[in-house]
Amino acid sequence: MIEQKVQTCHLAGIIRVVLQKQINPRLRHYVKAKRNKKTPSKRTRNLTLAVILVVSSFIAYLFMILPGYLDNRGVQINIGEAATEDILAPYSINFESKVLTERARQNAANAVEDVYLTSDPSIARHQLNVLDAALSYITTVKNDPLSTHEQKLKTC
Repeated sequence: MIEQKVQTCHLAGIIRVVLQKQINPRLRHYVKAKRNKKTPSKRTRNLTLAVILVVSSFIAYLFMILPGYLDNRGVQINIGEAATEDILAPYSINFESKVLTERARQNAANAVEDVYLTSDPSIARHQLNVLDAALSYITTVKNDPLSTHEQKLKTC
């Protein structure tokens, strides 16, 4: 009988078979290939990942910065000359003209037609009733024989 030991190698999940006495001729080539295959060290792997990270960050930075440089070609213009191409401002500004605003307000006010309301007789009647009550109170105070002149002035 062939005694075999199976040992699990945690690196890349490979199961290696270590044979103590005899090696099956079919497995001999496979075991030798696995033993000779070199896996990169942890330091090499970390260094490779760091280089990839730095290079990809640099490329992303270039993609963000280069369009700004390519758009700012610069247009040479002199005072008094007509521009050969459109120049766009980096931001917009709103200007409120007081003259045009006042003119628009005046036009809007002139566009409104006059509105006349018909008279409501109940309003006039209510006002007359309030006036009548006030006058009757004044007359009552004025004709009171028991109150003095100062008391009459103080009441009104």
